[in-house]
Amino acid sequence: MKKRSNIDIDQSWYEKPNGIQERFSCGGVVCRVNEFGQILVLLTFEKDGRCFVLPKGGREIGELDLDTAKREVAEEAGISDLTLITDLGNLQRLSFAKRVWSNTHFFLFYTRQIIGTPSDQEHCHEASWFNLEDDEPYFWPDQKDLIRSNRDRIADLILKHHNQLV
Repeated sequence: MKKRSNIDIDQSWYEKPNGIQERFSCGGVVCRVNEFGQILVLLTFEKDGRCFVLPKGGREIGELDLDTAKREVAEEAGISDLTLITDLGNLQRLSFAKRVWSNTHFFLFYTRQIIGTPSDQEHCHEASWFNLEDDEPYFWPDQKDLIRSNRDRIADLILKHHNQLV
């Protein structure tokens, strides 16, 4: 298991200061079903000390949110075999350095792909799979809450899609 960050993310990251620059990004909650029927969720480990996060990143000019989410998952985790299941909505918070207000649109994806090679050369990412029931690995509380508050819905939708394929 990777070392967890010793940084405490408190409520101040979720209060938008006046006049702050905004950034629009998109990401994926990517799930697969393992050989034991367990639902696993994909997280990337950012080697700069932030630990495990959902793959996400900035939307390029003219890019659709769904296309951004797919591109970012492929860049950060190397997972490109993605089936859109549903829209999970938006999260908002300050960036890690608290200089930008981040608006992130998340989508739920199903995959059968287990490993991939990240193509993002600018950042160091390492993809790992965690049980959907595990609340421990998430660095950002809002990402943990996104999974926790949608856990039953995610499980139902992923299993339904998976069972249609087998």
